[in-house]
Amino acid sequence: MDLNGGNVTQVTSAGKVDDAEWSVDGRIFTHWEQPEGICFNCLVTVDGTDIADAGGKGTIQEFLPFWTNDGHRVELGSGDVNGSGNDDIFLVGENFPDLFYFLTNSPGNDRNPDTAATCGPTHGIYPQYGSIEAAKTTETNEAPADNQLSNGAFVIGYTGDIGSIMQKDFDQACSKLEVECLKGESITELADKGVDAIIDASNRWDVMGSHSAIHDTVERGIPLFILNAETDDQGVYNLSAEHEIYMTTLHWMFQQMEGQGKFLYYNFGDSTYIQYQIDSVLTEYPGVTAIKKPADYSGNSFTQQQIAAMVAEDPNLSAIWATEQLNDIFWSINDNSNNHHPLTECMARKDEFINWKNVLDSGSDFQCIAQVRPGGTAYEGIYVAYYYLSGLKFKPDAFFAGSNNTLRYDIPVITNAELPTWIGEKLEPLRVSDNGFLELPPMTPNEIKARWFEE
Repeated sequence: MDLNGGNVTQVTSAGKVDDAEWSVDGRIFTHWEQPEGICFNCLVTVDGTDIADAGGKGTIQEFLPFWTNDGHRVELGSGDVNGSGNDDIFLVGENFPDLFYFLTNSPGNDRNPDTAATCGPTHGIYPQYGSIEAAKTTETNEAPADNQLSNGAFVIGYTGDIGSIMQKDFDQACSKLEVECLKGESITELADKGVDAIIDASNRWDVMGSHSAIHDTVERGIPLFILNAETDDQGVYNLSAEHEIYMTTLHWMFQQMEGQGKFLYYNFGDSTYIQYQIDSVLTEYPGVTAIKKPADYSGNSFTQQQIAAMVAEDPNLSAIWATEQLNDIFWSINDNSNNHHPLTECMARKDEFINWKNVLDSGSDFQCIAQVRPGGTAYEGIYVAYYYLSGLKFKPDAFFAGSNNTLRYDIPVITNAELPTWIGEKLEPLRVSDNGFLELPPMTPNEIKARWFEE
């Protein structure tokens, strides 16, 4: 609720809740006897729509930190730890000479301490964890005009899997802005060097493995910009269209199926991030029967012959999709022995487009969807970090629907109807990546600002 008691929101229902504490990322930590059972260490979003497990000993405190006025992270607790015979409230931290710093010392039992959601370093990336007055000042400050933007005053670090094209984009953007850009081996190394912002060229596997480094970096108050992958950590901004492309592809398939039929898919590596998206879209199409096939990176997935055989044997198979090996699926569906052609996704490559058109020109009823990914995220990332450090604010609609930190791109969608136009007119302005995929070129600085930032 608001401080005046208004705007009351019920977060949980149908079960006893034993306690409630604010977590560092603005969620609520609680023990809840929910309908599915007792969630001993629950993390619940403030609107009650999402429940997560905070883990056990050693991981819970990642969500319940507390800071002293001089910026030391400590833990808040209570109990009889000094042998006094009663419980006291204390702080625990290596910065204290005796590890414990007692806040109470009374003959009674002092228990159940809690911190406010606004407790945190005022210089941090989370304005909601600074003082209320500081947050108000941030909200009312006007964005500076172009001629007031800092020039050369920032150090922007970048790291990750950087190919030749991406390196050129980094160099060009840093040179145009006349900012100091520092290349590092890791996020942690750059954070230790005290850069003002960090850009990480990542992928969905790296970003999962870097969760601890990402968390530690934003705790230090350093804004982090992830390229070509997505995380929902607060204090991180994603320049990626991965989520948007997956959602568009799946919705297109199920709509073409008129919400009915068999959908066979391969989630390579069993990515929980991708599985969540698949499951969320499937809830909107209860008539679609999803068949998940095992797929890993050790050769235990499928061959063209196996897919072709499944298509031939099951005329009710409406769509096939995978996170890898799309070219194998393309040729399997278009095997000469098959009379029906399940929907699928085509790769955004010139040779794939030509093969796709040749199949259609032969009179086939094959249907496909392809999308062109952004190819200038390194160039755009430097400008986004620069504008952000300079005080510009993101537009309310800067982010992809359903996300509060993934910037929205204008992704071209190509289906059978659009394919001839793309082959005839629209391929020339596109880039070709190091591995042959067609990509959107970087936006201009004015386009970046107009799309994502308030004037």
